[in-house]
Amino acid sequence: MIKAPPRKILLFFIILSGLVLSSCTVRPKILLDQVLAEPQRHLEAGEYREAIVAYDDAFRKYPAMEGLLTDYVDSLEKIMRMADRAYETKKYSEAEKTYMLLLDNFPLFEDFRMALSFSGQRLRERIKDCRLEAGRSQARRALQAGDFSKALASVKSLVELYPADPESRACLAQISSEIHRKAGNAMASEDYITAGNAFFTLQQNIELLEKRGPSPPFTRLSLEQGINACRVHLTKKGLEQYRKGNLAEAIGIWEGLLAFDPANVEIQKAVQTATEQLKKIKKEATL
Repeated sequence: MIKAPPRKILLFFIILSGLVLSSCTVRPKILLDQVLAEPQRHLEAGEYREAIVAYDDAFRKYPAMEGLLTDYVDSLEKIMRMADRAYETKKYSEAEKTYMLLLDNFPLFEDFRMALSFSGQRLRERIKDCRLEAGRSQARRALQAGDFSKALASVKSLVELYPADPESRACLAQISSEIHRKAGNAMASEDYITAGNAFFTLQQNIELLEKRGPSPPFTRLSLEQGINACRVHLTKKGLEQYRKGNLAEAIGIWEGLLAFDPANVEIQKAVQTATEQLKKIKKEATL
């Protein structure tokens, strides 16, 4: 008859088995923490590109490691949320950069893309939204500063990027209409330099404005007529100041005219003559 093992021996084996099982559980957890240390460090530092590279390297090396893919996906979702937050707070450049990073690396996520809340198409849409909003913001600031050329250039770039997109076309039409409105207001207040610059900017871009539609609230002829009216007024106003002996004022007016009528040879000569006379007067005053 086989005797049962003493209680102490049985207890020893039970404790030993528990320790073995515990060590088997702890060891993978320690390894996971070691593997995640580098990508998580980059993520916490805002180094998203480096974080993605580190996560991908770990995932390719340990594809079956429990918990690794979950942490990888969670981290990509966090990066997406940071991009969305930047967009919502109107930090469009920062948001676009982060969306682009995710899109550029999206092929790496092919094995688990269904686990992500965003797609490549969604990223492309958000990138376009960033560019549209940034273009609008730049155009508005330029309009407020009276820089009509920069304002129109800001939205022209959107049409070049998205030629068939109705939003980019609408933005172009909106800014060009606003420039035309400011030209009319400047004419009414006899600010012919501002009006001339606005008309000239639209004239230089009329082909694009007509092509990309909708039809602008002005024509080639009306723009030329506006420029000509400003030319006549400024030529006359500068001549009045010149005859009064106010050479600096005359030069300033005519140089303002040349800003939107650069090929005006007559005014170029007038500026040159008045400038030489002003230099002579200043020289004589120092003797």
